[in-house]
Amino acid sequence: MLAKSLSRFGALYKKQMREMAPELAVIGGTAILVSLVLYLKIGSIHTAVLFAMMMVMGLACFLPIVSSFRLGQEWNNHTIYLMMSLPVGGGMILGSRLAALLTQYVFGTLIVGICGVLLVIGLAPEPIYTYLDELLPYLDIAVLLYLLTIVWMGYLLSVSFFSQIIGKLVSRFSGLVTIVTFFATLWLSVKMMGLMLGQRTIEAPDVTAQIFWLLLGVITLVAAVIFALSTWVYNRRVEL
Repeated sequence: MLAKSLSRFGALYKKQMREMAPELAVIGGTAILVSLVLYLKIGSIHTAVLFAMMMVMGLACFLPIVSSFRLGQEWNNHTIYLMMSLPVGGGMILGSRLAALLTQYVFGTLIVGICGVLLVIGLAPEPIYTYLDELLPYLDIAVLLYLLTIVWMGYLLSVSFFSQIIGKLVSRFSGLVTIVTFFATLWLSVKMMGLMLGQRTIEAPDVTAQIFWLLLGVITLVAAVIFALSTWVYNRRVEL
């Protein structure tokens, strides 16, 4: 049973990744092209990395959110009904889409980040290894911060799924309902996270790491609740 479930999830995940292949190619190609142009034309590290590469990073972060709204388009194209007729539940369908979108985010941000690091190495006036002793103590914080962005992206995608599913419960003004639900869910969930964080205490030392771990836990919990609600509505309220 578990093997069949994993096989079905894998098939759905591959389907989602095939649909996102053009977007992944755009992100990767843009990052590489911008890196080459900057390396050949610009000699300023600040201009190259902090400006141009951050713009490409914004594209890598923005595309998964845009892609998440394809869930609503699948109702208009009637492709959602084929998926709903398969022997899979809403959790598997939404979970495979969430996994694919997070993969898109990780791929995009990593390739942009790697290109940015290579630019710094190529344009730095001094060998980069001279700064390693200063940077290594912050490596664990950087990893935690990146994990935090992944969890935050998962939270935004879960809100997107939930709002689109709620929007499809009404026959008229579906788009308006989706937008209102999206921002209302964001507002309520952020308020909830604020309340949860306000009830926790941080003890020194290593305050920064504790704050990041606390944020990771709170955002993950809220995202899981929203995703579970999305799955519940998908399975019990969305009709063929």
